Amino acid sequence: MNISLVVYINKNPNMLQKLGDMVGYYLNDQIKEDTIVEPYVHQVSVKYNNTDNNKRRGPQKFATNTLIVGINGCDDDYNDYRTKHKQSTNDRAISLITTGLLDDFNNEEWPILPGDLGENITISGSIRFEIGGKYSIGNVILQITEDIEPCNKLMFLPYVGRDKKTLFLKMLEGRRGWYAKVLVEGTIVPGDKIKMIID
Repeated sequence: MNISLVVYINKNPNMLQKLGDMVGYYLNDQIKEDTIVEPYVHQVSVKYNNTDNNKRRGPQKFATNTLIVGINGCDDDYNDYRTKHKQSTNDRAISLITTGLLDDFNNEEWPILPGDLGENITISGSIRFEIGGKYSIGNVILQITEDIEPCNKLMFLPYVGRDKKTLFLKMLEGRRGWYAKVLVEGTIVPGDKIKMIID
């Protein structure tokens, strides 16, 4: 080390701490860059129309091997509110969430699993969906249409109930995931990559 630098640091002990902080920030940035994971499908889920009891009343969807995606939605999937109150609108044909959001919820002591909030596609990796954005997933192309608002049926989740419903819905505001419409039909399976389409 340069002797003049050593003398300067001895006279200015706070400088050593500042140098250490600068190195730390640099290393943290490098670690974040090195650990960015290309987004991919973690799980695909559906909810059968003949599901019984609270599972029928609640929002949960259940893991499947392949999601068959059409303009009107996913095969073998049912959404009560979309069907009865939204005339089966294609703008809500499919729903998505990220494992990053699920991790946040679990860190806040809500044991939410993939599919619990009613999403068809749970995605891992570094991504933030944009309203109006177009994305390819497998051989399917989707366009994000809106954020999903929390609904009262979430109280049927086993860890929520009526007592915690208000707290749970407030916690989910702005964080429940996204709806999308289908531009190109196809199939989606776990492991498929997600890419934003730039027009």
